Amino acid sequence: MLYHLTLQWFHHLHSTVMGSLEEPVLQLSHSDPDDTSWMSSTNIAGYDFEFDPPLEAKYECPICLMCQRDCVQTSCGHKFCGPCILAWLRREREQCPQDNQPLTENDIYPDNYTRREILQLRVHCPNSKSGCPTLVELANVDRHLTECEYQIVPCPNRCSMRTMKREIADHCQSSCLRRLVNCSLCNEQFQLNQQKSHLTTCPLVALTCESCQTVTPRQEMQHHLAEECPRTVVPCTFHEVGCKERMVRADLPIHLQENTQNHMKLLVASYKNVSGFMSDLGRAVGALTSPLASPSLNRQGSSTSCASEMQRQWSCSSMQEGACATAAPHHRSVSVPSVPVEGARGTSELEQRLQMDFSKWDLGKKSASPEKVIKDICEKHVRLEQRSREHAIQIQNQRTQIKELKEALRRATQAPHEMLGRYCNGTFVWRFHNFAAEIREMTDNNAKVVHSPSFYTSPFGYKLCLRANLYVRDGECYLALFIHMRRGENDDILEWPFSGRFIVSLIDQSDNSLRHNFTEVMLTKPGLEAFERPRDDRNIKGWGFQQFMQLSRVRSHYLRRDTVIIKCVVQVGNGYREEAIPAGR
Repeated sequence: MLYHLTLQWFHHLHSTVMGSLEEPVLQLSHSDPDDTSWMSSTNIAGYDFEFDPPLEAKYECPICLMCQRDCVQTSCGHKFCGPCILAWLRREREQCPQDNQPLTENDIYPDNYTRREILQLRVHCPNSKSGCPTLVELANVDRHLTECEYQIVPCPNRCSMRTMKREIADHCQSSCLRRLVNCSLCNEQFQLNQQKSHLTTCPLVALTCESCQTVTPRQEMQHHLAEECPRTVVPCTFHEVGCKERMVRADLPIHLQENTQNHMKLLVASYKNVSGFMSDLGRAVGALTSPLASPSLNRQGSSTSCASEMQRQWSCSSMQEGACATAAPHHRSVSVPSVPVEGARGTSELEQRLQMDFSKWDLGKKSASPEKVIKDICEKHVRLEQRSREHAIQIQNQRTQIKELKEALRRATQAPHEMLGRYCNGTFVWRFHNFAAEIREMTDNNAKVVHSPSFYTSPFGYKLCLRANLYVRDGECYLALFIHMRRGENDDILEWPFSGRFIVSLIDQSDNSLRHNFTEVMLTKPGLEAFERPRDDRNIKGWGFQQFMQLSRVRSHYLRRDTVIIKCVVQVGNGYREEAIPAGR
């Protein structure tokens, strides 16, 4: 009976103390028994470690049943954990848990001797269950934990994963979602979990033009729209000289070709305007510098004299042909330089206008010496020749621009195979053009083969291509198809050898509503050089069929407009099966 009562009292004591561990507890590190400031510390009670050898009973706290932490001794001679006995006295009546003797906080003293003995005990590392074999003194446990390779630590990239310190480097390099990776297109670094966000801003990601459906890198899209897109509406090249037509860029060469005469007329008209402006400017300058204007400048001021002189010049320029002829004998004859402008009518009108301008300008120079008149005429002749050369250069530039537009149009019609292949996600369509000519070359040269453009299983996946050649057996010609692995930008992060499944189809292009595509399935096979990581640009060995289809059957059912369409679907990860028996070559 006494045994059961004692056991019940012990359980009550243990639950009471362990429930009070949130109370402020002791850190008994003072040797002065009168100093009670240590009673406000907040250490936890009891060392809960696996001791080697096992813990002796004299070091066990009667309250928490663990190794004594910050050991204290009471006035009645019993030893406890400092935090445990303090929590006991604050929650229970003030008496010793061992002998029920009266006990207060002032009757508790640090036991530094026992404390030193306890700190010298050897314990197993707290990470022993994770594999750490270290035995360490209790005093050095915290220092060991800072170095222990089996300690559970958070990921330094803050990816919410926690793992052992010895595995943290491998985690950061291979499985951390926040590890830094390089974009295979632009080589920019970003965190792996931000890959989708980066692809929305990557300058080398291919975008499709909404107008012409051309695939173009993002960084070149603005230039494509401004300079290359055949469906963008643009003004005529001669809009600066008066042409108001607007059309899509693809129609610009046709417009320039059909309206050459109109554009040349606009250039001539523009030249006339410039020539008239320069002529008027020359007359105004001549009026300001004429000797006749000097007296009036001296008498009436610059503004009034200039106005009267210019009015006199304009009135002289409006005289009839007879009056001008009367004044003509006083001056030497002036030859007007011819301007190389297409069209006889335009040239005649321009010469008449230039002759009139020279006559008007010359009449205003009656008092000038003949030498000065000739000098001025020569200077104007030089200026006119310079303008003529400028217009000739402008015409040549327009012809060059037309040539460049034709070249840009030709480039725009060509499919950007590299971009299409990268983002086809393993489904590639090869349009084998000029089939007849290629077959003739293969017939003449047995080593002749044709490779398709490269394509990828995913934007960051494997790079492959198709190969077609001619195979002859027993006098019968066959179309042979093989698949080759190519060296890609992401080979270092992919698994090798490649394992997967290939579905190769020859598309029936007949007009019959019931079309019959010819399809073969190829599965990878381990141990073949064809699926090893490429050391060169392309593996020499391929995997496929030497006798994919008879050439006569290809020509009768699958050839149209001298083009054969071959579709290849690549499925990554499907393993080898025994029925996959295509021939490797």
